[in-house]
Amino acid sequence: MQVGRGGNLFLLVLAETLLWLAAGTGVSFCSSVVVWAQTADSQESGSDKSWTATTDSTESYANPTHTIRSHTQNGNRTVDVRSLQTQGTDGNLTPYQDIETETFRVNATVTRITTRTFVRDGSGRKTLFQVTEEEKQTLPGGNSKVVRTTSNPDANGNLQLVQREIRRRGGLVQTLKRRRPP
Repeated sequence: MQVGRGGNLFLLVLAETLLWLAAGTGVSFCSSVVVWAQTADSQESGSDKSWTATTDSTESYANPTHTIRSHTQNGNRTVDVRSLQTQGTDGNLTPYQDIETETFRVNATVTRITTRTFVRDGSGRKTLFQVTEEEKQTLPGGNSKVVRTTSNPDANGNLQLVQREIRRRGGLVQTLKRRRPP
């Protein structure tokens, strides 16, 4: 296990962990214990890169959490996974949430990003909670266009569009929201 490698990753993981805890508890906090490590199976060769990092956070007023982040890059495709575990009533770590982000560079001007958020149901099974699909396109003259859709599963597990957003060169052009009936 290598510790301390990739200091920027450490800061990113630390910041995300602290923000998650602050948002989740609604309380501002003064101290945090965060441990970061990179596994020995991490590899870097050419354009293909993989790594895994873990963080543990313990607060006196919050449930301890364990976050596992992995990154795999192979050619024009990158997959990032963040798995959050919380301490169960029995003291063991229990899976809580998984966020999988896949980035695919179609060509020099188009990139597609798909983010899938999973939660655990009452039986502990991994269940799809939300999918966000984004296509970023660089246009002539340095302009850009981003189309983002957000979908949630209905009661039968079928994805239903809840928001579509189109941005051009930093200005919001159009946002459409669909709300599911109660």
